[in-house]
Amino acid sequence: MTAPGTRIGGTGNKNIQGIDKQNQYRVVGGIFKATKQFAPGLLRAGVWIEKSDTDRHQYDIDLTLGNIRDPRETKPTPVQNPSVLFDQQSTIKNTQPFVEFEWEATSTTLVTPGVKVANITRSVDAVVNQTTRLPQNASVDYRTTLPFLTVNQKLGAGLAAYAQYAKGFQIPDLKSFYIADPTKNSSTPQKSTNYQIGVVGKSGSFTWDVDLYQIDFKNKYVSNGLGGTAAAFVNIGGATYKGIEGQATYLVGEGLAVYANGSINRATAEDTGKTISNAPKMTAAAGLIYTQGPWSGSFIFKRTGENYQQDYDSAKPAIYELYKLAAYDNADLGASYTFRNIAEGFKALKLQINVFNLFDQHKVTSISPGKTLAGDQYTYQAPRSYQLSMRADF
Repeated sequence: MTAPGTRIGGTGNKNIQGIDKQNQYRVVGGIFKATKQFAPGLLRAGVWIEKSDTDRHQYDIDLTLGNIRDPRETKPTPVQNPSVLFDQQSTIKNTQPFVEFEWEATSTTLVTPGVKVANITRSVDAVVNQTTRLPQNASVDYRTTLPFLTVNQKLGAGLAAYAQYAKGFQIPDLKSFYIADPTKNSSTPQKSTNYQIGVVGKSGSFTWDVDLYQIDFKNKYVSNGLGGTAAAFVNIGGATYKGIEGQATYLVGEGLAVYANGSINRATAEDTGKTISNAPKMTAAAGLIYTQGPWSGSFIFKRTGENYQQDYDSAKPAIYELYKLAAYDNADLGASYTFRNIAEGFKALKLQINVFNLFDQHKVTSISPGKTLAGDQYTYQAPRSYQLSMRADF
């Protein structure tokens, strides 16, 4: 008997929901080269061949019944396999023949010009593709020629200068296939022209280097912002990265070394002149490294400078500043002891302990904007953690 005013609801779902998720990656390849010494210098020629295969899936499952469950999702429409978020295989085939000549221009000058031809094919074969939740079978080829040049000049005992020039390119990531018709995507790769000059020095227990760099980046690859069959990834303007960076290491003695490095960077969009997203204005690190006999250890402190999480939009200037992150720090501590010749067949046994985020900082490291401010996702530094590991060499 039920008391007056009492409401009886449904029994609800008594099963336990779960997820079956896999991210499996396999990369096979190698660099094959031949060399020939001539009077003016050394000729190298070869090819880099590599293939990577990825097998990824995520299923909604019923842990109580032990089988895949049906959540009866309705978006996007139609959902042909409502219990499958994605079931996807993808491949990258990479073949890059190259040739370079190391010319001894003088007894103190080395000039190395070269060129490589990049041939890369990215493909996806998905029973259920990520985002669209529909079958997908697509492939895109990327081809380009990439020259490079390096000049090394010895300035004196323990001191040398260098200059480098190189063309580079970057193929789009897998999300470019997460649309209804990937054949509408641009096949022009993102390209860069890279310049760097620097000086390297070594004197006794002290080594150091400093350099200036500039990278001119073209054909930035972005979504056209459209939905359905009109969705595509297209090339727009680019960005310029420039800065100064340096590092130094000093061997104190008895296995102890002190090191530091840092950089001041600027990355601006070609069209707006504003700092682009995810480009810190500075980076810095300092630490102690110890290696003596069976003992080794390190204390590493790093700082990542302020950066923006969104690119500038003249229509929404306030949003740009809203997603600006402050600088944050992190420190890690580690120590290990290596046992040698402890038993027949054992070369070494290494025991190691690490403490990550030693000072237990909890600063924001990234923001993934949602459709509304309330839907933004913040990522914080992971709290202090400990790891004990063991490695055996046979």
